[in-house]
Amino acid sequence: MSHYLKPGTVVRRINHPGDSWEDGVVVHCWLDDQLGVFDCYVAFFGSAMPEGKPTEKPYVLRFASTSLTEIEPVSPALGGYELVMGSDVADRDGMYLELNDGSMETMPLGEVFYSDLDGSMTASTFGNSLPLDAVEWMIGEAKRRLPPKK
Repeated sequence: MSHYLKPGTVVRRINHPGDSWEDGVVVHCWLDDQLGVFDCYVAFFGSAMPEGKPTEKPYVLRFASTSLTEIEPVSPALGGYELVMGSDVADRDGMYLELNDGSMETMPLGEVFYSDLDGSMTASTFGNSLPLDAVEWMIGEAKRRLPPKK
C-alpha cells in the first residue's frame, strides 16, 4: 500500500535481482492523482548513508513510496544495527520491522510482524543470539510504528 514519506526520511531501495541496494533521503513526497500512489524524489548516496559531509553529490531519482523501505540507523552503542520497515502484502498481508546490521548476507537478524488479517504482532530472531538492548529497541519501535493509527 502506498504511503506518505516525510522529507528527511532515510530510505533504502533494493535492486532485484542481485539484492544490491541504494540508501537515500526523501526530498519531497506527493500524492500522484493519476497513479493513485505517493511518489517521492529521493537523493541517493549509494550503498550507505555518509557520515557528515558527503564526499560526492547525491543523485536524485523518482520512485513510488511502495518501492522504498524506511531505515533507521542505530547508535554505535547498540552494535551498529538498523531497522528497516516494509510491507508484505504478497505472502503474509501485513507490515514488518526488521533488525539488521546492514549486510545483505545476514538480513534480517530479527523481525516484528504486524498482521493485517488478525491484528496480531509476532517477534522472531530467526535463531540469532542478539543483544537484549537491540531486541528491546526493535520491539519498542515496532509497537510505536507498526499498528495502524486510527
